[in-house]
Amino acid sequence: MLSQVHDIPTCNLCGSSVFKVVFREHVAQIHQIVKCQICGLMYAFPVNGRNSDSYVDFGQSRPLNSDDPSVLRSVDRLSDYRRIPVELQRHMSAKGRILDVGCYIGTFLHYLQTHGWDVTGVELDPSAVRFARERFGLEILNCPLESLDNAKYCQGFDVVTMLHVIEHLDDPSSTLSVALRLLKPRGVFVIETPTYDSLTFKLLGRRERSISCNGHIFFYTSETLWKLLEKTGFEIIEWRKVGRTLSLGRLIWNLGVISKNITIQQVVERVISKYTLDRNGLRIYLNTRDMIRLYCRPK
Repeated sequence: MLSQVHDIPTCNLCGSSVFKVVFREHVAQIHQIVKCQICGLMYAFPVNGRNSDSYVDFGQSRPLNSDDPSVLRSVDRLSDYRRIPVELQRHMSAKGRILDVGCYIGTFLHYLQTHGWDVTGVELDPSAVRFARERFGLEILNCPLESLDNAKYCQGFDVVTMLHVIEHLDDPSSTLSVALRLLKPRGVFVIETPTYDSLTFKLLGRRERSISCNGHIFFYTSETLWKLLEKTGFEIIEWRKVGRTLSLGRLIWNLGVISKNITIQQVVERVISKYTLDRNGLRIYLNTRDMIRLYCRPK
């Protein structure tokens, strides 16, 4: 089914208002998911209000502690990001000032700081900001990235990282433009996100884990992400499909998401909690080539 409407936000990549419905609401996630018929970008439409507000509201409603599942998942992901500073050495002569956008509790920033980087984070969730400041003593700014678009911060960073954030943004094109202005002329932008030109998506469809996440409202292929970065003013200098190092708990949790069965998901959460499967030492590396990491420079 093709639709053309003129009173809605247009495609964030090409500006078209012609789209095809891929999944109706509550089929893949709570939102309807559509695909632009001009450039191929998939996105959630309609979205009730600003997606970013949900992270602020949720963060105000509960405190965080070390046993919170979201904290444990953040710690779990660190092993996937440890290669980034190593890979950055191919494009930089020395360590410098780095900004992590959507840094959550600052696990990655703390790792960078202990390895000689000058770190700053931006995070919307106030509970996560409090946790990062109290646990790691990090400089985390509780504001949108756009708040840094001023003389104090522009061209102030050697590296800007945006890891699994762009799929949550209300206006990715605009936010990427801000990131570009915050970078020094020879700075490096690192971005990572799920992609949907993958075998995983072809096989699982609506059950694919990342498309099932209600907080994801943009869904990129390698081509559409590449085009957006180039349109914004970046040139891609390196890219790769990356995998995940999963604890047994995180692996089982993902399988529960794929099941799309509430009862199964509740059982999975109880099993993970009872046997502390998200904290044991076992780690499994999987690369199903459904996530992409790109290194870019300002043109």
